[in-house]
Amino acid sequence: YSYKPYTLENVNYKQIIKEFPNSLWIAAYPNYEVTPIPNYSFFPSMDGISVFQFTSTYVAGGLDGNVDLTGITDKGYEGGNATKPDTDTPATDDGKDANE
Repeated sequence: YSYKPYTLENVNYKQIIKEFPNSLWIAAYPNYEVTPIPNYSFFPSMDGISVFQFTSTYVAGGLDGNVDLTGITDKGYEGGNATKPDTDTPATDDGKDANE
């Protein structure tokens, strides 16, 4: 997740998309106002984008708004049921234990 100017200047995104094609989530929007529909004038044209975040405030309360270009966000809802991710994080748990 990033925005285009930062990504172009600081990230070797071509190496990322070589290994993980169409995997970038790029945000681009004109302001921080509530924006319920995408303004494609701000679409961050570049290779590898899978999600275009068109606002930071899709609805009042701060939910962001995204356009899924590949269907990647549908993968967790096969058959209409959300797939539960594996949330076992032993390294994180060990780190928390070490800092208690």
